[in-house]
Amino acid sequence: MNPIVELWKEFLERESLRIEEAGDLLCRTLLKGKKVLIAGNGGSATQASHFAAELAGNFAGADNPQPAISLSSDTGLLTALSNDYGFSSIFFRQLRALSSPGDLFIALSTGGSSPNVIEAARYAKQSGVAVLSLLGAKPSPLESLSDITVRVPTVETPRIQEIHLYVLHTLAGFVEERVKRGNCEQAN
Repeated sequence: MNPIVELWKEFLERESLRIEEAGDLLCRTLLKGKKVLIAGNGGSATQASHFAAELAGNFAGADNPQPAISLSSDTGLLTALSNDYGFSSIFFRQLRALSSPGDLFIALSTGGSSPNVIEAARYAKQSGVAVLSLLGAKPSPLESLSDITVRVPTVETPRIQEIHLYVLHTLAGFVEERVKRGNCEQAN
């Protein structure tokens, strides 16, 4: 079998239940009127922006905007925080300013060792903000800081990012399906 197909098969066998749990957590967060804050570096930063746009925009053509913010998108803010407080503080300082208990922080990290994402997850956990981490196969401190961790069983960044995008689109689909019904029950 093709190695990429084998990776997808292994991922879905291992992680489908956690994706469902993540969808339920995301749905419950939004139904309580709370917001979703997403962060990552590099390609994961663009995926954070993409997912925020899907939630706040209109995923799959549905008009059901949800409160979602990418912490990776504001160049002026990121450079100011980096300059004034150091790069490892860029996401946690935004969480400090924007989050409240009951919100959801989504950490995207292919390697799992980004200090700025870890510091943000640590702050979120201490502040009553739920944490969902999407990671690759490497061990990560994010696991112990997360309410739910979805892992891709490879260390290859392109494969991890492809599967992270699949997970994010699946979560956006859960929101469209469940939040518009006004409950978090799975469709029968």
